[in-house]
Amino acid sequence: MTTRNQTRTVLALAAVVMAILVLPAAAREMPAELPDPDGIAPETSKPVKVYILAGQSNMVGIGQISGGSSRWGKQFLDPVVSIYPGEYSPTADYDKMAPIETKKLPAFGGVKPTPFPGGGTAVVRGFIKMETTGVYKFNAGYANSSYNIMEVDGVEVYRKEVGKEAVHAEFKFSAGKKHPFKITFLTKAANGLGWVWRTDIPGTLDTVVKTDKKFPHLVDDTGNWTVRNDVWYKGVVTATANKWLTVGCGSGAGTIGPELQFGHIMGYYHDEPVIIIKASQGNRSLGWDILPPGSERFTFDGRTYAGYKDTPSSWIEGEPKREVNWYAGKQYDDFVKGIHDVLDNFDTHFPQYKDQGYEIGGFVWWQGHKDGNPAHASRYEQNLVHLIKTLRKEFKVPKAPFVIGTIGFGGWKMAGPHLTVANAQLAVSGDKGKYPEFAGNVLTVETRDFWIDESLSPRNQGFHYNGNAETYLLVGDALGRGMVQLLGILAPALSKARKQAKRIVGISNQRSIVRAANLYGMDNDALYPESVATVGPEGYWNWQEPMKLVGYSTRSPRVNRSTSAYLRTYIKKGSVMYCPGAPRKFRYLEKAWAAGDEWDNPETPLPSDPLSGTYCLYWNYTGYLEGKEYLFQGPRTSAGGGGQSRLLVSDYFGYDYYESPNAYGSCEKFKGASPVKETMLISGYWAGTAVSSSPKPEIKLSAGFVDGHVESYSSSDTATMRVIWKPDIGEPYPHGIGPGEFYIPQSALH
Repeated sequence: MTTRNQTRTVLALAAVVMAILVLPAAAREMPAELPDPDGIAPETSKPVKVYILAGQSNMVGIGQISGGSSRWGKQFLDPVVSIYPGEYSPTADYDKMAPIETKKLPAFGGVKPTPFPGGGTAVVRGFIKMETTGVYKFNAGYANSSYNIMEVDGVEVYRKEVGKEAVHAEFKFSAGKKHPFKITFLTKAANGLGWVWRTDIPGTLDTVVKTDKKFPHLVDDTGNWTVRNDVWYKGVVTATANKWLTVGCGSGAGTIGPELQFGHIMGYYHDEPVIIIKASQGNRSLGWDILPPGSERFTFDGRTYAGYKDTPSSWIEGEPKREVNWYAGKQYDDFVKGIHDVLDNFDTHFPQYKDQGYEIGGFVWWQGHKDGNPAHASRYEQNLVHLIKTLRKEFKVPKAPFVIGTIGFGGWKMAGPHLTVANAQLAVSGDKGKYPEFAGNVLTVETRDFWIDESLSPRNQGFHYNGNAETYLLVGDALGRGMVQLLGILAPALSKARKQAKRIVGISNQRSIVRAANLYGMDNDALYPESVATVGPEGYWNWQEPMKLVGYSTRSPRVNRSTSAYLRTYIKKGSVMYCPGAPRKFRYLEKAWAAGDEWDNPETPLPSDPLSGTYCLYWNYTGYLEGKEYLFQGPRTSAGGGGQSRLLVSDYFGYDYYESPNAYGSCEKFKGASPVKETMLISGYWAGTAVSSSPKPEIKLSAGFVDGHVESYSSSDTATMRVIWKPDIGEPYPHGIGPGEFYIPQSALH
């Protein structure tokens, strides 16, 4: 079976290793890869959790989302416009027609391109040469001139028809290689304006998530950025976005900071809503700009350095002071004022939560670059201890969790005063024992593992981590996991309320599937659909695991290879076919459900793509019952009889499946299980390694029956069913070969 091998970079692996090292045993179960936001409304009976994030420019957020588009111009060589008689016709072959006029275009692109002659249909031809190897997209034209078709080397890369949205296709260029292009304008509005952007710039969020397939919970099935409806972001001072958590909460709409992944982690853990308030400003020092109240003057190398409210930042005693329009702690005061303005007017800012109120969940601090001078570095540890105590006192939360990220510029090559700052940040961590009052409530997480060289980043700007979005995600991930540890939450167990909500959704899904199968039977002489699991590659097996949503091929024009081809009339959304307890919905589930028999996974070279889900579908299915003297016969008709079981659908629960050899697997989480990632052909589920003779893990499962009822059963109350290899004689796959064992409820045998 073909699988997708999703490899992580060494840096991402370092993040997982680091998380395992810093988290206690109770929290190690947190998956390295978060599931998609479940969309379940947050709990309304508990106060909203507020997390306060602060620091300097990197907390503001400089991770680039994309490379950004720019006006095209110098990439285009020898452009010539040809004018053909009449209005545009989709049946005309303009390459074979004689133009009524041609004109070279000395200026193509920019802000003042050479005007085109009018009087007919304009077609521009020439060459494109990119200076940098990469994958590019184009927006041809502007306003009315955007209605055109653009081709590169005969490949259509842009099309926008009147009244329709633009359709783009990527094109990979090699540096210095010329490619012919053609732009055919569909209206009389035609000019040389256009925009181009590179989509695979290393280190942008686009590349990290959509190309490298990391942090998949950040993008939905349609390729859009996910939005959490349980986490609200509010920025003060800078990064002032005010919206549900998604991308664009950094220094601008095109950047991210650590708040993105941090917020996803906290939203995953809490049943109640989460609010992130971020108060940060670039180029700020803890030893001067953010100096907390009560900080005293000190002397270093013959100079006196400011205490709180002093100005300037330093002076030599006995000499005139330099006047500055600033004072020590000015930025601290601005941060605190901005946060109080939000919290003191909570009902106004968050009317949806006015009946819940709030409580501060914790603080996060990521800062240090501006303190990279010997004087401020020498006092950093003392200042940081004072900051922690002062912020807790200011907001009346004396033991609130406080997570610190070390500075990480240059990775482990860091030296000089910046190294002094990093060591100071590590020293205040409660697990170091230097500050006993911080034990269990202050934690420093190491970020130097996450440094990524400029050659793999969008820009060469080390003090901003080269704008690398993966660095900002990894830092946010480490800060979030650190917060989880301090909160003492048993990761990743969801609360009883959220588990119950997912169970209700799962039961509803199974009822919908049973109803759809019965409606299909009512419309088809009481016959249930064919099982798509009975269709396999020609000359190979023709019986598959009951989780199949799409089979390998059609058997005949009347026998479909997809479940949706039978049930799409009765089940509109593919999400109904997905167990909400599974770690992550299949990336293309909705597209696959909508496509039916025409499903073609864009990530595979296969002409037809099978797909396995997280529910087992038993209509018209036959299985081998271990230790029984008869086969399992799924229902063929709603009337039953003839030894047919009444079982139509159940949660997946089995052992030794393709993607989890020598392991129990289930769509419902169980103790010791970790997520098995989706592949190109299989939805994700939970698995835990064990020998087959070990006791089955304790799981609560559900199954739906012909009469419409859905019942719960325990994993111990199951019978073993194996997939048949040779249907004509009912012979199963040998143990250790094939799709393993499936456990069905004992009640299905009655």
